[in-house]
Amino acid sequence: MVTIKKIAQDLNLSVSAVSRALSPVPERVKLVNSRHRKMIIEAAAFMGYKRNRQAEFMQRGRNAAIGVFVPEICDSQMCNLMFGIAETAFSHGFPVNFHPGIDAKSYEAFIRANLNNPSAGIISYPPTFDQTPHTAELLHKYHQGHGRILLLNTTVAEDGIPSLNMDETYGGKLAAQTLKKHDCQIYLHCASTKHVSKMRITGFTEELSGNRINSIPRCAKLDFWQNKLKSYSRIGIFARHDLAAGEYIRQLRQAGADFGKNVFIVGYDNSPLSEVLDPALTSIKQPFREQGRKATEILLSLIYGKNENTPIETMKPSLIKRDSA
Repeated sequence: MVTIKKIAQDLNLSVSAVSRALSPVPERVKLVNSRHRKMIIEAAAFMGYKRNRQAEFMQRGRNAAIGVFVPEICDSQMCNLMFGIAETAFSHGFPVNFHPGIDAKSYEAFIRANLNNPSAGIISYPPTFDQTPHTAELLHKYHQGHGRILLLNTTVAEDGIPSLNMDETYGGKLAAQTLKKHDCQIYLHCASTKHVSKMRITGFTEELSGNRINSIPRCAKLDFWQNKLKSYSRIGIFARHDLAAGEYIRQLRQAGADFGKNVFIVGYDNSPLSEVLDPALTSIKQPFREQGRKATEILLSLIYGKNENTPIETMKPSLIKRDSA
């Protein structure tokens, strides 16, 4: 195993100089002159040096793992998020402890575990954060004890805690812009009380301001679609997710829709389902793997004091165009 002492011996430099040059703390790195710093970094890379994160954080009274709370949802998006976090953390020598959950009880258990055995930092995806004030109290308790935290896709901003969110409103606007190109007589969307879906619909309706816009009943039946097809020659539809879009396509086909001519539909999530539907579904893709990578980089910057005042940041989705619109 390559050590700082070994690098120092090979370069005929002091152990303290090598330690400072390889430190993740910017203030320590600056203490080494640029020529020596470049030489040390190149030698460390050539020799395959890896920081001993466990030893480093044991000195701080913490464990080196990054704690991550994710919704207990088995889909490709959550897998991509977890892969992005894991691959980036591992590349920096940090293990990751994933804690899946779906309710306040599981979320509070995650925070308590990190209070009892402090981790290097937390990436938290709290689906019930805004519904249970007690979880917010626990999270702030961890934060006040010098724990570094990054919130993911939270619906409520917390003072002093940075977050990295998907721009759901922009996703809705993308869907509207695509459907507008087909000059539809009416635009339909899924009504929903969920915060994320409401943000998507807000973007959709704002972009289509001045056009005829209606919501689709949650239990829309065949006759609903038949009536719409009789009343309008060109219909644009925005589904809150690809699964809902698949059901609409099934019903519309029964109602006699001619996709690409009198009906155009955009889904959300760009799930594997979207490619195999008939017609193949135009959908909004959210960059979850990239979000996982960026979230980890931000957290590591917070851990080492490189970016103490990280604001709320957003990542924009993109549109994957297929036959349905």
